[in-house]
Amino acid sequence: MKKLNNYLLFGLLINSFWLASRYLFPLPEFINGFSVGLSITLILWGAYIESHDISKIKDFKRKVLLRIKN
Repeated sequence: MKKLNNYLLFGLLINSFWLASRYLFPLPEFINGFSVGLSITLILWGAYIESHDISKIKDFKRKVLLRIKN
């Protein structure tokens, strides 16, 4: 079995936090919605990374951050 990438891992972690918070302690709806949206986004992005090459995206992000830094 392959090791989970960081995006999938954090997406599942945030999703499990959201599920536990629904039953153990109530949180405001904004935080619930934000955690659900973030977890779904991270899980889908992690699944995309598993099957596609993202080196172009990494290079683009690196160039943008270097431009902002300088």
